Amino acid sequence: LAIVPTRSVLDNVFCGSMPARFGFLNREKMRRRFEEVSQYAGIQLPSEKWLRFLSLAQREHVEILRALIHRPRLIVLDEPTAVLGKEESDHLLDLLRLLAREGTAVVFVSHYLDEVLSVADVVSVMRDGHLVSSGPAREQTVPSLIRSMVGRDIEQFYQDPVPVKSDAPVVLHAVGLGRGSAVNDVDITVHAGEIVGLAGLVGAGRSECARLLFGADRNDRGTIEIGLRQFRHLHPQTAMRLGVALVPESRRDDGLLMMRSVRENIGLASLRQHSRFGFIRRRAEREAAREVAAQCDIRMPGLGSPVRQLSGGNQQKALFARWMLRQPKVFIADEPTRGVDIGAKAQIHELILQMARDGIGVLLISSEVEEIVGLAHRVLVMRHGKIVDEVVRGEGNRERIIASAFGATLDGVA
Repeated sequence: LAIVPTRSVLDNVFCGSMPARFGFLNREKMRRRFEEVSQYAGIQLPSEKWLRFLSLAQREHVEILRALIHRPRLIVLDEPTAVLGKEESDHLLDLLRLLAREGTAVVFVSHYLDEVLSVADVVSVMRDGHLVSSGPAREQTVPSLIRSMVGRDIEQFYQDPVPVKSDAPVVLHAVGLGRGSAVNDVDITVHAGEIVGLAGLVGAGRSECARLLFGADRNDRGTIEIGLRQFRHLHPQTAMRLGVALVPESRRDDGLLMMRSVRENIGLASLRQHSRFGFIRRRAEREAAREVAAQCDIRMPGLGSPVRQLSGGNQQKALFARWMLRQPKVFIADEPTRGVDIGAKAQIHELILQMARDGIGVLLISSEVEEIVGLAHRVLVMRHGKIVDEVVRGEGNRERIIASAFGATLDGVA
């Protein structure tokens, strides 16, 4: 996001276009316009709060308000719903429809095909840098768009995972896990070869759980058991040594060194095994990176290229490659397909399924219910920091998971 974390919401909204009078900022005019646009957009944010203290979804709202401040005739949105929950995404789509009715042209770039079809008048599909189709949205369906994007029919986008062995050992077990009000009394068990989905709305505590299980944040309550070892508090170095891997929610902020090479990013978690007497053995590191990059099908100019030059999908696969070098026993993937194209998404799904086939326990966190249902053996649903439902593959459905996330039943409010 193009934001200034150490400035207020108001300053960020007017960044680059601050009204001034006699050389001084006209903050009163800024506040009036801010309130006017916020009311129009139905977005309520604390105007004086620094952006570093806001959630990703709130920061996205700041970007939207900044665009609306200028009364645009054309607005371009690139993956605007990627960090938003279902309710927030629906609200944004309603806002785009309102803008279009009032004469604003909207270019909406998204990998969420149902959203595209619900809001667009015309849909254009690009593949490998080329425009491959364009026409009225009413003539398109999700399968037809997928065919255009991938270049082939996908009869079944999600493959069934291999059943978990009855004697599969527990590789990760958390009991009564808690941190402040974000995570409350959470129990999670993952067996070898099992894919456990963690579903819920944005802010439900899913990412916070992932960070606690990796030791990136310190838990206030509960214990974490990895293999046969139990911990009151876990450190990332200990988690890594015991075979825990984490692909974080934001690859740019928490996962990759954007200015460093693909080779360095892949080898970052395996420096010790590629070092001798304190010096990195570049040839060994390069060969290992090349092998795992090929395994993950990372499309790149070369291993020495800065990782920032790669597409979002290939950047994400570089994160997967980093941890595959360590041959983990537990793989925690937080929003692994956010902001990637449909082809890269299918490849990442296959990597996750292959890990399960190899006996790795996978904890999959995703805001896409179809992804969770399509890949997981079991789905745990979180709400307000707690596990509120467990859905076993074949026993539940998409509607039940969504209802549990919203605190409702299929018959009404719980």
